Amino acid sequence: MSEERDDKNAPAGWAALSSFGRNPVTAVGVVVLAVYFLAAVFAGLIAPRDPQKTSRESFRPPSAEHLFGTDDLGRDVFSGVVHGARVSLVMGFAVALLSVLVGVLVGSAAGYAGGLADDLLMRLTEVFIIPPRFFLALVVAALFGSNYVNLAAVLVVTYWPSTARLVRAEVLSLKERGYVEAARALGAGHARLLFHAILPNASPLIVTNFVMMVGMVVLVEAGLSFVGLGDSSHVSWGYMLHNGEHFMRDAWWMMFFPALAISLLVLALNAVGDALNRALDPKTRIAQPGKAT
Repeated sequence: MSEERDDKNAPAGWAALSSFGRNPVTAVGVVVLAVYFLAAVFAGLIAPRDPQKTSRESFRPPSAEHLFGTDDLGRDVFSGVVHGARVSLVMGFAVALLSVLVGVLVGSAAGYAGGLADDLLMRLTEVFIIPPRFFLALVVAALFGSNYVNLAAVLVVTYWPSTARLVRAEVLSLKERGYVEAARALGAGHARLLFHAILPNASPLIVTNFVMMVGMVVLVEAGLSFVGLGDSSHVSWGYMLHNGEHFMRDAWWMMFFPALAISLLVLALNAVGDALNRALDPKTRIAQPGKAT
């Protein structure tokens, strides 16, 4: 009974955070993400070897000296995986953040304004949905060079429309709710209605979409790097997969460990994204005390 009272009296934010520990899958996902962030921040301490430094110890299998073995040029695969976490996380979060910001801006404006403005913004969104992501990345790499700035620009351009459409649909639903009508009747302006009454209630969708998008961007970046469209001047998991493809039979570890790093990160992001959606959804928070009883 005391635990139930504590949950009811706790602030909504604390209740949302405490729900993470109740699901073992979510807890594992949080731990995995924490390990990745630590690896990205302290890569130089965790893996002091230069991931791009070559040596004569090529094709060494995993051992105490080289935990993940070495590649065809004698580079330490463990160092590459650890330092590659920084590239993948920075790319994933930067592209997802910019895409969500643009998508929320366009989608909320279209959904709230409606009418002609909605039609124009949605036609603009459809224009950016049409070009295939891979083809656009190929064209940009051929014209402007293959680097992470250009790759990030391509991904932002192709990812924000999906967020815009999701946010527009949510805003169209929320702006007809009773509390929005009540705020409008009390004299709230358009900006206050949108940013204080509508978008905060769309936050579960936006946050979940952001977290899921990070995983998608990591996968797409790895895929583009795998086919040679990444930035070869930086160590990334996709570049390591591209390099290890030619030696898959003789040195399985060159592809196995980067692929495992990508898989664990995406699975952890999906688990945390689902948990955030449940924790931030007001309907879920209201239903939880009833489950306890």
